[in-house]
Parts: sequence; structure tokens; C-alpha cells
Amino acid sequence: MESINELKKFSREVFNPDEMASCARQLLYKKEINRLISEQFINPSPDFVKLFAGQVYKGHMVASVVEKFTEIFKGCLKDYINERINEKIRSAMDIDISDPTKTDVPDPAKVTINLNPEVIDTIVTTADEMESFYIIKSMLRDVIELPRIQYRDTKNYFGVNIDGKASKTICRLWLNSEKKYIGFLDINNKEVKTPINSLDEIYKFAKILKDRAIFLAKNKIEAEVTEQ
Repeated sequence: MESINELKKFSREVFNPDEMASCARQLLYKKEINRLISEQFINPSPDFVKLFAGQVYKGHMVASVVEKFTEIFKGCLKDYINERINEKIRSAMDIDISDPTKTDVPDPAKVTINLNPEVIDTIVTTADEMESFYIIKSMLRDVIELPRIQYRDTKNYFGVNIDGKASKTICRLWLNSEKKYIGFLDINNKEVKTPINSLDEIYKFAKILKDRAIFLAKNKIEAEVTEQ
């Protein structure tokens, strides 16, 4: 329901640029907080450890004590997450905990979570990327239903698509370096990148964006999009 209510804010009847900007900021805050939480799960900072250790340890928080509690804290985080996963499994499968032999589902106690930092999602959607998304969304509101316009952020680019499908990509943007680009697929589904100096220059591509969105929305054949 929360996502539906958010989408209603972008309907033509209640379209409000200021409210869109506020929603963009909230999304960025949530994204950043999630990133910080992920970092603490992998490598908890001394201040974060002290926040919890101070509730159970009344001595001085010298370096050796913080180091000790850091290892304890890592184990507690892993146990807590595993327990939440166990609860989800038991709830979904309706497992009778008193008689686990009633199902051949693997023992939930054996479920573990991988806290390897290499597999943690480190993609952070920037303010420029969100602003570009709302610029494009505002330009396309007359040719396609707003909820169908979505984005997909990757480590290499920021893509705007229809219905959440990379195969229905409207455009791609590279905004996280000194040189910025906007990219479109040509008739052979090859990407053509054009440099832009600022987000305002996205407005110059309004016709291309609209034509592309109309084509993808009306045609059942989806373009084969390759990752670059």
C-alpha cells in the first residue's frame, strides 16, 4: 500500500513538483541510511559498538574493551538476522516447531546469512540521478502513465525504463563522473551516448524521450539490451 500511495502522488490529477522533490529527498535518505546500516553489519564502527556495549558494560570503554565487544557485536548481528530468517521460514511453511519431522524442509537453524562485504549492494542512487529521473518523468507524463516509468540503478549507469524492464529502456544516464552522458538505443539496438554539461540539457532530448517511450509502450516486441 505504501508504494501505491507514493505512486498516486505522481498522477496527473495531483502532480506537484515540490512534492516530487520531497519524495526524491526521502528516497535518497532511505537509500543512504540502508547503506550505513549495511556498513555497520560488515564493519561496525567503535561509536556504534559503544552505543550497545554501554548498555551492558559499566566499565571504561578503552580500546581493548571496544575491540572485544566488536567481535561480540558481529556475532550478535549474525545471530539476530539468522533468527529473523528462521521465523520467516517457519511462518511461510507453517512448521510445527515442537515436531520438525512433519516437514522435509531443511532445518531453519542451519540457515545462515553471508556477510561478505563483496556481495553487499553498494549502489547508491545520487541526488543528480533522482533529479534526472523526475525531469524525464515530468516530460513523459503526457505520453505514458507515470507509474510505468521506473528506474534501474547500477554500478555503471542509471537507466530509465518502462515497467521495470531493462529490455524497455528509455534512456541511460552516466552522472557520477566529471563527464556526464545520456544514452539512447538506435534502430539496431546499439547505444549512442551524447555528452551533457548539466541536467538541464536533458530537456533538449524531450522529443527523443517521448518517441522512445511511445514506441516501447505500444510495441510488444522488446529490444534486446546489452549491459555496458
